[in-house]
Amino acid sequence: MLAVAKDYEVSANYLARVCASLNVPWPPRGYWAKVAAGHKPPQPALPPARPGDQLEWEKGAGLDLVRPRPPRRPRETAQPADTPEPNQPLLPERHALVRGVREFFDIDRTTKNGYLRPRKRRLVDIVVSKPMLQTALDVANDLFLMLERHDHRVDLAPRHQYYHRPVLELEGRKYDHYSASEPCRPDRPTVVFVGSIAFGLTLYETSAPVEVQYIKGEYIPVAQLTPGQFQWTRRNYTFTTTRHLPTGRLALRAYSASGMKWREEWVERKPGELPHRFRTIRRTLLEAVPGIEKQLEQARLEAEEHERQWQIADAKRRREEQERREREADKESREQLLTIVDRWALARRIEDFFQDLERRTAGLEEAERVAFSTRLQEARGMLGTVDAARHFSAGRSPAERLGQSEVEE
Repeated sequence: MLAVAKDYEVSANYLARVCASLNVPWPPRGYWAKVAAGHKPPQPALPPARPGDQLEWEKGAGLDLVRPRPPRRPRETAQPADTPEPNQPLLPERHALVRGVREFFDIDRTTKNGYLRPRKRRLVDIVVSKPMLQTALDVANDLFLMLERHDHRVDLAPRHQYYHRPVLELEGRKYDHYSASEPCRPDRPTVVFVGSIAFGLTLYETSAPVEVQYIKGEYIPVAQLTPGQFQWTRRNYTFTTTRHLPTGRLALRAYSASGMKWREEWVERKPGELPHRFRTIRRTLLEAVPGIEKQLEQARLEAEEHERQWQIADAKRRREEQERREREADKESREQLLTIVDRWALARRIEDFFQDLERRTAGLEEAERVAFSTRLQEARGMLGTVDAARHFSAGRSPAERLGQSEVEE
């Protein structure tokens, strides 16, 4: 581990986290000492990749390690960590997503209707009020363990892949991404992999309109008013209204995390009913797999067709653009050539004019001829060169123009 970590310029501990994130086995402590002593322990095989697993890592990229690393194996002389002391009851098994997360939910930060709003966003997808938090965590734990006993892995959605999480309809309205955030919107969906299909799971507490009384800055259900609060309302100004409040009944929402059109919800009619429907939930997920696979295959074919049509349109656009450039280059070269021809004709007339003047100076007196020649040279200097070949060499052909435009791009 130390030697390989140097190649990537990271610490050995960080490289161990990389291996854990990629589910790659690495030599345990003391492995190389045993090899040096002539004992080579068997090398474990690379486990097959599961749906949603991260398969690659490069320096600078983040890790997608959601589950905590398993604890080290205790020494043989020590008592096993999972063996209880005498007269000590067995602790219930807890899933990694709900183990030790209550402290992040159980805070005094709630919506005006009573739903918890934890600041930490990398949490299991549970949206409940404070009184229902422990019940929801227990229900989620039992559901996740049941699914994993049937080889359906439950985890937070991998960071290196995109998974869709629809907005949640709660408190009598549908939240969106722009106006108001949900009470608890995790940055990654909680997903269960059934075969190759990822289903998103949201456990939430339903809400319903309740008649409430406004008392000292709080909305209290009229049905829960104490005698003292009732007397207070008769002596002080207050008002009655209707608000959507948590009901104490849980609901589970399952949806296609890949964005396909599939969603199912199981809502409790009475508190504590949801765990009795776990088998129905698993059966529903299994039955939905073929339909979602068909949708994904159809979406893949449509994406390939869209890509093919785009490539055809792009090739046509490039071809038309090339033809347009060729026409413009040909037009500009032709116009330039005509300009050179006009200049050549003008140069011929000017040259004939100067030659005629030079012939006429032959019959003049010496002093007059010198003065005339001086004026003739000044006139030639005013008009510049009249060399037609020089003007022609300054022109560019259509091929030269096309090559220059490609270099500029």
